Amino acid sequence: MLIHNYKFCVLFKKCIKGIKVVHSCTQFLSNGTVEIQKLAVIASELKHPLRLTFFGTDSFSVKSLRLLEKEVRSSKLISELHVITTKLKHGPSPVESFSVAAGLPVHHWPVSSQNLVATDVGVVVSFGHLIPAEVINAFTLGMLNVHGSLLPAYRGAAPIIHAVLNGETCTGITVMRIHPKRFDVGEILRTASVEVGRHTKSRQLHETLSELGAEHLIEVLRDLPFHFTNARPQPTEGVSYARKISEKHAVVSWNEKSADEIYRQYLALDDHFPLTALWQDNLVQLREAVLPEDATIRVDEGQIASGKGSSVLWVGCANNSIIGFKAIKLKGKKTMSPHEFHNGFMSKVTRDKWYFK
Repeated sequence: MLIHNYKFCVLFKKCIKGIKVVHSCTQFLSNGTVEIQKLAVIASELKHPLRLTFFGTDSFSVKSLRLLEKEVRSSKLISELHVITTKLKHGPSPVESFSVAAGLPVHHWPVSSQNLVATDVGVVVSFGHLIPAEVINAFTLGMLNVHGSLLPAYRGAAPIIHAVLNGETCTGITVMRIHPKRFDVGEILRTASVEVGRHTKSRQLHETLSELGAEHLIEVLRDLPFHFTNARPQPTEGVSYARKISEKHAVVSWNEKSADEIYRQYLALDDHFPLTALWQDNLVQLREAVLPEDATIRVDEGQIASGKGSSVLWVGCANNSIIGFKAIKLKGKKTMSPHEFHNGFMSKVTRDKWYFK
C-alpha cells in the first residue's frame, strides 16, 4: 500500500525588473539564471490561454495528457493542444489511442522546427527521445518534462523500476525544464514525493506517480512565472541513473542475491519481465513471490525445499535465506501451483536434482 506524503516547497515570488525581452523563443544562454528570468517575464506577459504541444508515448504519459485535455475543455488555462507521439510497429501508442478518441491533432515523431506547429510551450512526459535544440527553441517558453523520480536521482529511462529494485522507501516526481543534448538535467520547477510500501510493485508505483506527476504539471502551468522565477538547478550530489531494463535483468542469481534482494527484483520486474531460472536446462518463470514469516528452513542456494502438497515453492538464496513462489511456468506449459509442479516435474527426478540454476 502506498502512503502519500506530498512535500511542497514554500517559495516566495520575486519581482524581476528591467529585463528587455528581445526574442520570442527560448535561447540556451551560458547564463542559465538570466535565461530563466527572461522566461518568467515572457510567461507573465502572456495575455492568452496557453497553446501547448505534448510529447509522450506510454500509459505514464496518458495521465498527464488526460488532465491537459480536460483543461482544454473546462478551463481557461489551455486553448490549444497538439500531440506528438512515437509510431509503434505493433499498433498505436497509448498516447495516440487517447488522442484520437479525444479528437486531438496527432503527429508522429520525428518532427523538425520547420513542420512543428508553433505553440507557447512543449510538455514531455515519458517520450523516450532526445529532443534537439531547434525543436526546444521553437517554443516561446521552451519545454517542460515530468520525470518519475526525485531528480537528480534516477535519471534515465526506468526510474520507477530502479527505485523498487533498490528498495527505496521514498521516491516521487519532478517537473523540470528540458535542456538539449542530455536527458533529465534541467532546472527543477516542482517536486512531490511519495512513500513506497514494503510490498509495492513497480506497476502500482507507476500508477501513483503518473497521477501525481499529472497533477503537479497542471500546477506548474497554472503559474509559470512563479515556477520559472523559483526554479533551481539540480544538485551535483546524489546523481544516479536508471537505465533501460530488459529480460536479462530478470534472471535470478541464487548464490549471489539474498531473499530480500530477489524479492525486490520480483517487485520491480514481474509486471514487465517475470523472474526466470533454469529447471533441468528448461527455462522457468517464477511468479507470486513471498517471503517467509519464520525463516527456519535452511537449504542450499537454488535448492527447492518443498513441493508436494505445498502452496509455496521455497527456494534457497544467498546468506542462508529463502524465498517462496506460488506460481511456476515452464515455456510452452500452463502456469502451475507448487503441488502441480512437484507432481509433474520434481517427482520425476531424484531429490538431489531439486535445484534451480
